[in-house]
This record gives sequence, structure tokens and C-alpha cells, in this order.
Amino acid sequence: MDTLANATLTANLKGEGYTVADNGLNVWPRFEVIEAPKVGDAVCAKLGGDLRSDGEIVSVSPSLKVIRTSTGSVYRRRRSSAVWLRDRHARMVIGEAARLDSEF
Repeated sequence: MDTLANATLTANLKGEGYTVADNGLNVWPRFEVIEAPKVGDAVCAKLGGDLRSDGEIVSVSPSLKVIRTSTGSVYRRRRSSAVWLRDRHARMVIGEAARLDSEF
């Protein structure tokens, strides 16, 4: 999306459960419509190349700034982006971690 107004209009047309993310000045498209995280979604913590299961979402603040998981982790949204971070390092990824190698 090229403008915040267009992205907001698109999110409103898609209905509840969608929100606008601002990717920053030096990224195109700057604005995008993303599916908002919901209570009950399984999440993983991604740190570097490592992906670890982090339970399920138990609460989401109305502003979508703070997300709490069943393991006690707290993720905070980075500005208005599509990125939620735990302790400023681990990134929240929605979905289950695939267990392809038994060593991990």
C-alpha cells in the first residue's frame, strides 16, 4: 500500500482481525495489511536461526502493542510494524515449530 489511508481502508474492508503495519520509510510497500494475532494462536520465539515453541497467546492488548503467552513470555510490538519482540531480541512467529531433526 502506498498510503496509510489506503491501508487503513483495506483493513477496515477486510473486517475485524486485520490491522495496518508500517514497514518504515526505506521499505516498499511502506504500509501493509496484516492479520492481527489472536488469543489461542500457537506461537514460537525466533532468535537467530533458532525457532522454539512458546505456547499459545493468552492475551492481546486492545492496541496490539503487548502480547502475553501461556509460558509467561511478553512480546511488545516494535512501533507500528508487523514485528513483536521479547526482551528486544526474540521475534514472535505465529505457528508451530517444525520438528524435522531429532537433535534439536
